[in-house]
Amino acid sequence: MIKVAFRGMLTRRLRTSLTALAIVLGVGMVASAFTVGDTMRKAADSLSSAAYDGTDAVVSAPTAFATDTIGQSDTIPASTLDRVRSVPGVGLAVGDVLQEARLIGKDGKALGDGPYFGVGYDASNPRNERLSPFHLKSGRWATGPAEVVIDAGTARKEGFAVGDSIRIAAHGPQQGFRVVGVARFGDVETLGTATAAVFDLKTAQALFAGHSGRYDNVLVAAAPGHSGTEVRAALHKTFPQLSVRTAEAQDRFTFDGLKSFISIIKTVLLVFGFIAIFVGAFTIFNTLSITVAQRARELATLRTIGASRRQVLGSVLTESLVLAVLGSALGVVAGLGLGKGVMSLLTSLGLDLPRTSTVFATHTIVTAALVGLIVTLVSGLVPALRATRVAPVTMLHEGSELPTGKRSRKVAIASFGLTGLALAILAYALFAPGVKTTDRLMAMAPGGLLLFVGVAMLSNRFARPLASVLGRPGQKLGGIAGGLARRNAMRNPGRTSATAAALMIGVSLVTFVAVFGSGIKSAAKGEMGDKLAARFVVAPEGWSAVSAGSLDAAAKVPGVTVTSGVRQSMAKYDGDEIPVDGIDTATAGRVLNFTWKKGAAADISKLGPGDAVIRDEFAKDKHLKVGDRVTLTSPSAKKVTVTVRGIEKTKALNASSSGIVTMPIATFERAFAVRDLRLALVDAPASAAAALEQALKPYPDVKLQTKDEYAKAQLKWIDSM
Repeated sequence: MIKVAFRGMLTRRLRTSLTALAIVLGVGMVASAFTVGDTMRKAADSLSSAAYDGTDAVVSAPTAFATDTIGQSDTIPASTLDRVRSVPGVGLAVGDVLQEARLIGKDGKALGDGPYFGVGYDASNPRNERLSPFHLKSGRWATGPAEVVIDAGTARKEGFAVGDSIRIAAHGPQQGFRVVGVARFGDVETLGTATAAVFDLKTAQALFAGHSGRYDNVLVAAAPGHSGTEVRAALHKTFPQLSVRTAEAQDRFTFDGLKSFISIIKTVLLVFGFIAIFVGAFTIFNTLSITVAQRARELATLRTIGASRRQVLGSVLTESLVLAVLGSALGVVAGLGLGKGVMSLLTSLGLDLPRTSTVFATHTIVTAALVGLIVTLVSGLVPALRATRVAPVTMLHEGSELPTGKRSRKVAIASFGLTGLALAILAYALFAPGVKTTDRLMAMAPGGLLLFVGVAMLSNRFARPLASVLGRPGQKLGGIAGGLARRNAMRNPGRTSATAAALMIGVSLVTFVAVFGSGIKSAAKGEMGDKLAARFVVAPEGWSAVSAGSLDAAAKVPGVTVTSGVRQSMAKYDGDEIPVDGIDTATAGRVLNFTWKKGAAADISKLGPGDAVIRDEFAKDKHLKVGDRVTLTSPSAKKVTVTVRGIEKTKALNASSSGIVTMPIATFERAFAVRDLRLALVDAPASAAAALEQALKPYPDVKLQTKDEYAKAQLKWIDSM
């Protein structure tokens, strides 16, 4: 019987190949998802290892929680360094400055999409390199003003070499520097969209606002014979008012955010992989069903000459197993190439993440192969069992077919039940009141999956009448061939519906993504149009902030009637991290629109010190009302208490990325260390655009956009997805 199975597969080589292709595609997608995720995760781990493994302790200003933004913590006096060096067990200590600095390309445009590491490094002691993730590839370290070391990835991509001039913007007007060295961050091939500029420590202190005579951190390595735990304990005792943590816990390069983003990408790719498997299962099941149906007389003949039901079942399952092994093996190999293709695709879409050599782990091979094997064997089991339950004499009659079985009534009940359950879940996700957006999306996934299965199970009941109606034009146009096609589709509704189900899922997903993406873009544009009242927006280039100096420059342009900036930081309230905005209440009302709930404030300019506005979904979630007091904790562990004076009506999408809590800038500054702007708003006639562009030329890390242009730029990620 095994020989019969193999001979049948070789005889029907084309069908065997096409069936295996469905398995290859699904398994390949799963394997590529793991390959991409593991490769990027290895790069993130390499970055983290390079940055933190040589550092036993980091002394910094007090922090309540870490953020994904560089430069949102307070600084510490430079005198702290000498005190740290005197602590028993400290072998090496060095002052550290880490802020944002944008490298400017030869074409005058800012490079990369962030993060933009601007580092102050003390090269006076060669031992200090132990505490730095940067290692010279060529040249030397910067030792004075107007000198800089840049990262190797940027140097290679943009054609910079030692001795070249480069311009850098450190949240202010761009300045000229000479490249004296090229450095590598650990052992990664590229920092992706990130860039790095390493300055002399004193140069960095002068370059970054608020750093004169101050450091962001003091990095510490233990002396020989002392452990990191001992050193941290001694530092805790000496500096009870400061934060003393491991370098990884302090995460000054914000790699935790990178790892979270990589996990999201891996999840998205895995979803695509399992969709491919899910669709492939219909194709595999249908193909194996057709194979068994076409071999019905052959299997019946084998039964009449002595083959048992078990042998027939084994023959069909052997065919499924061979297809599963062949397709899974090819899929795993294809996954490696597909993974590299996906990484290239992500790069072309602006998601160029740090990476090292490609990782093709054992768990990738095992997981992807098991998925292919299980799906194929399960898909082949149903037609195999059906083939063994038919009397051989019945199938020897000319024109006979495999019967549909006696369980159709139970299948119908199950399909109606599944479809009803799916519709109930989707109704909850779409229409239930008080459900968070993330919870709605999480509920839609199982609801949609169950709906696909339920409709696919029901479809054979509608296949015959639908094929009759939809096939008539084909019959008229195709003549005899069209008529045969129509009757063939009607003759076996189960096969027709199973074939159509795979196409149904594909078309449904494409339609859903197109409609969903278009809906998000339309809603987001409308929301931003309602929120932004200014004609122009000064927005950051990439993942960065807007220099406050750029807003000052725009304010001096003739014709500008009002300028206002929005600062933003994260805060903790009731265990949740939320964005908080600081605004100039005197001008914000002229460039931002606020829609108020009844009983709340109706004029943003009347907010006084200690007052705040909150978004309505936050008020509902936390059971807050006008007059309540809210205490927020900043990343620097400072607390600020505000009184709710207004509740803003908002949409759940929050396309404008406005804060959950909005307060006057003077109140904001009491707790939050952020000095740059999330965005700047400028109201001026359209004729002032050229003058504004000219005024902002010294700030290449920002760009002037109209309100509509800003909305389109904010929604580019939807097109990429």
